[in-house]
Amino acid sequence: MLNNSHLYHQTKHDLERRGIEDVEAKDQSVVSLTKGIEMLFKQNKVDYIKGAGSFVSPTRIAVQLLEGGETEIEAKNFIIATGSEVHRPRRAPFNR
Repeated sequence: MLNNSHLYHQTKHDLERRGIEDVEAKDQSVVSLTKGIEMLFKQNKVDYIKGAGSFVSPTRIAVQLLEGGETEIEAKNFIIATGSEVHRPRRAPFNR
């Protein structure tokens, strides 16, 4: 996985310099990996909540749910996956 990630990063940046973008393959990979993680969570009885959260106390988190509404969760342990956003640098003008 790490090697694939490195190859993807290397290829992506090389292609971008040539004006080629391939976000569809990346999007498919993200969906596939996310579904895999969700399946593992379900199999291991891990609650999976999508939203923006903040700690209310060391054992409690308030979450603004992505699908709307809010909830508070109390637990001994939390796994926080912050996700990521793509940074798209401005392109240099094309010289003729």
